[in-house]
Amino acid sequence: FLNLSSLFIVKFIGVLLAIMFSSELINEEFNRKTMQILRTTPIMPLEIIFYRYVTGVLCMFGILASSSIIMYIIIMLGSGVHGIIEELEILWLVIKIVLFESIAYLGIFCLISAYFERPFLLGIVYWIIWEMIVSGTQYQQITVSHYLESILFDGLKNIGLSVTAEDYGLTKIVNDEVVNIATEPTTAMLVMIGIGLGTVVWGARGLANRQF
Repeated sequence: FLNLSSLFIVKFIGVLLAIMFSSELINEEFNRKTMQILRTTPIMPLEIIFYRYVTGVLCMFGILASSSIIMYIIIMLGSGVHGIIEELEILWLVIKIVLFESIAYLGIFCLISAYFERPFLLGIVYWIIWEMIVSGTQYQQITVSHYLESILFDGLKNIGLSVTAEDYGLTKIVNDEVVNIATEPTTAMLVMIGIGLGTVVWGARGLANRQF
């Protein structure tokens, strides 16, 4: 369950949902000419993007969390009720990860949508170059993936599973030594909340300056 959810729900479906939601929530307003109407009202750009961001986060989290629960039940069904209950900590960990994934990624893609006319394409480029390539380098701490993996790694350790930072790519070489660079989970969560809020504020400036 953990491997499948990390690969399909977190790294694939989650990112695609964030790109699609942000494109629909922001850029479609320009395409339908409704953003022009909103911009002529007393509503501030920050309000316009913030309410859409919160709605997007709730919808994205709801879809990802529901998908995770359904996948968990299907996979663990063969273990019976006892097996389902016994591994609930792993399900809770995945749900926590998709929550913070929703907060961070949707903020980033809303920012892209606020500034550019083709947010879907740019979102895919960002995902491939930044979150897939850069996250595998020694500069991974400037990616969202690093903080999601840090939460996952710490959660699995607390559950009692035998995992290492190297298993999740949370290491780098310093003076010919492999160093653990996993971020403390509370710090990782605060960073992702900061990314979400920061990108929303920055995106509001983009809405204010974008031409009709």
